[in-house]
Amino acid sequence: MIRPSVFYEFVHQKQFRSVRQHWDEFKKLRDTIGEELSITPFFDGIETFHNAEYYLKQIEHDVALISKELNSYKTRDWKFDFVRPHGGFDGALINEHLIEVPPFFAAQGLYKELGLTYFDETQASRFLIEHICKNLSECRKNDQRVIDKYNSDKEFLLTKVLKLTAKGNLTGIADVDILTLCNVQTQFSRQAHGRYYPASIGLSMDTNLSNALSFFSGIHLNSGDMFGGVDNQEDNSAKLEAWSHDQARLHEGDDRTRDILRQQQEFFQEVSPVLFNDIENA
Repeated sequence: MIRPSVFYEFVHQKQFRSVRQHWDEFKKLRDTIGEELSITPFFDGIETFHNAEYYLKQIEHDVALISKELNSYKTRDWKFDFVRPHGGFDGALINEHLIEVPPFFAAQGLYKELGLTYFDETQASRFLIEHICKNLSECRKNDQRVIDKYNSDKEFLLTKVLKLTAKGNLTGIADVDILTLCNVQTQFSRQAHGRYYPASIGLSMDTNLSNALSFFSGIHLNSGDMFGGVDNQEDNSAKLEAWSHDQARLHEGDDRTRDILRQQQEFFQEVSPVLFNDIENA
């Protein structure tokens, strides 16, 4: 599925002035994919001049906002008190007066919505939140003890996907789309309670994007606000049932994974003697 953001990057982020110009670029992309990958490509929203013009303007709007935001990070003071009074940020309870805020939670609290029109704000914000988290973690004024405690294995994968070049150009726009659609964690969440949401798996030859896709293929449940106030037992019971349903889906996925791995192992055990004999006889 070729998304508008892919077309946007393919045409070097330019707008079209005529139906002919759009059609020439569309054919070029279609034929290139067909020849290089030997597949018939399918397109989503860019088949006509007017649709492509509409989406490319939306993307251009978002690119300007994201670029401006990332540029502002270069001169921003990233000093932050990870130990602070309750309120404003999520964190681990220290005592009745103070909490310890992990860098990622701090980044979530510091992020402000940009007003994106093409991209899903929640999904796109992951990239910017990770940029904020990286800046907080690399600021020498901040408490390194807290940073090391919560960021020991942090690679900041998303900051390597969506970023500004040395010339100030934004790269990775199409990757945001791919990670939004092919994010297994998001798919699992949106398929909750029998809701229809298509499953997509992303493959990429780009190392940074591949690593990010792999990271977001891991599924976990967060109890979140599963339990409400003590005076609302019926709602609490409903939330618990819904959470239990999601947990059952997670276990079902684990069972399928184990079954696939078992079948894979059996297959390799069956073919390995044949492969071994072929190598000996070669």
